[in-house]
Amino acid sequence: MSGGDTISSYTGTYVQDGDKFSATVAVKRHTQGLPSVFGVDNVDITLSGKSTLTTASCFGTAHRSSINVTSIKMLAAWNIDTV
Repeated sequence: MSGGDTISSYTGTYVQDGDKFSATVAVKRHTQGLPSVFGVDNVDITLSGKSTLTTASCFGTAHRSSINVTSIKMLAAWNIDTV
């Protein structure tokens, strides 16, 4: 997987087994700007959780981060267009 925004790029891999998944994501700053929510410019994130066709819920850890709480809880929802 890959993506990015105006400040950072995101690359990683994931493994899915039924409705469970695990992922690793590397966040790398490419442009100066607002501070990162992780407190450092470059961080590696590990995630694990469950997903359906429209939502994903996971917990993870941000490595190399200066934030006090490194546990992450995410809930993501997306639309899948079918042709």
